[in-house]
Order: sequence, then C-alpha cells, then structure tokens
Amino acid sequence: MLRRLFLLVLIILFAAFLHLISAQGTLVFCDSVTTSGQEIGVMQSLIMDPGGQTVKMHYKSDSGKLNTRKIKITFEKLQKSNFSKFDEISFFSDPTQAGIVSDFKIKSSGDYRIRYYDYDNRILADEVISVSNSMEEGEVQHETNAVALAPDSLHTTQILFSDGLLDENANLNTEFPFRSTRGKIYLYIEPFDITTPERIVDIWKKEGSEYSRFMTSSQFTFIQDSNRGYALVTFPEAAAYKVSLYTTDNILITTSYLEFK
Repeated sequence: MLRRLFLLVLIILFAAFLHLISAQGTLVFCDSVTTSGQEIGVMQSLIMDPGGQTVKMHYKSDSGKLNTRKIKITFEKLQKSNFSKFDEISFFSDPTQAGIVSDFKIKSSGDYRIRYYDYDNRILADEVISVSNSMEEGEVQHETNAVALAPDSLHTTQILFSDGLLDENANLNTEFPFRSTRGKIYLYIEPFDITTPERIVDIWKKEGSEYSRFMTSSQFTFIQDSNRGYALVTFPEAAAYKVSLYTTDNILITTSYLEFK
C-alpha cells in the first residue's frame, strides 16, 4: 500500500515536471498592450470593478514565433480545492507572430487558471489570476472620495515604473530589488499635460491574495520629461503594491501594480 502511494506521488510530481518543461511561452495579464507589444498595468491579481471587468491576456512565444495555425484557450475556476473548466475558445492564428492578445471578461471573484494550447493540443502557457470584489479592499477608501472614472482623454494615461531617470539607462519594469532601490521609484505617466502637473497617488499593499492594506494617499507635482511626467515615490518595504492615479478633482485615471523582491 505504501509502495503504491509512493509511486502515485512520483507520477504526480513527474507529470507536474513535464507540464513545466512543456510550456513554450509566457502569459501576462494586464490593462492594455501597446502596438509595440509592451504590457501596461501588469497584474497577478485584480480588484474587480462593480459589474465585472475585462482583462487583456498577452501570450508571448519564447521562440519569437507562435509556430501554430490555431490557438485554444481554456478557462478554469477554483472550486474548493480543484480547478473546474467553465469555458473554452479556439481561433486561427498567424504562425509568424511573436504573440497574441485576447480579452478575458471577468464577472465574479475567485481564482482563475488560463491555459493556452497549440494546434496539436500541446500546452503553451499556464497562469493563474486571483480576483476579488472592490468591497473586499478594506473599509478605508481613497481619502478624497473619488467617485468617477476619468474621460477617455485622461483614461489613455499609463503608469510606468523606473529605478532612475529614463535618460540615465534606468530599468523600466514592474519588479525591483528593494535592497538596491530602498523603495524609491520614479513613477512616470504618459502622455503628460504640463498645464495640469498635479496628480494624487494612492498606494495599497498586497496581503494574502488581496491588495487590502491602505498605505498612503499623496499629491505630487509631476516634472515634465518629453511627453512624460515623473515624480519620485517611496514605498516602505519589500512587498507587492497597487498604485492608483487620480486627478486633483478626485477622478480615477488608471491603476497599475509593482512589486519589490
């Protein structure tokens, strides 16, 4: 009996190993993807807007080409201790493309597993995103009581994080070593209107699977740098954070995420 159990464990571990080495690309969840293929607002978890929210899924092949004429995507949700498939889509693809962008409409909170497969049903990528309702974010809310989204002219604004000024070969990313940065990050926004340089920045810290710890709400005067504006923001410790950008009229512009290792 013990031998059977031992063999079963080995089989499960071996299957998991095969699954890891079979993946042929990366899958990123984000708010949007630029025409050059840069993800904006990368996330591993999401506090969902009331009524649901659409997330962009960006699959990128490790080889630089999809190398498949067809893509299949399966959608699974965690039920108790197992993932259960609730939807599946398939579509034709250009094998010469480096990646592909798809939408995922989320209607309820939970843990979701997304898997991409090629024409021969080989797995390309496997990622999980955790979704919570906005009411689970905690009792403390934005200090200036924002109640509306920005108009389209402002909602196209994106947040970029850098460990230095961009003209000094800085690292533009969403993950940074806390030891080297000491939590000091240049927060860039683009496009930037110099006639309204002030913005409010809210910071929430991730605890468990939710960004539930409200850290601070501060107003910054952004400095112009070409079509961007930047401000130096300090984060208190190594952790994952949600950063929300508001106008001084308390209107939400956009939200992004970063993490200190």
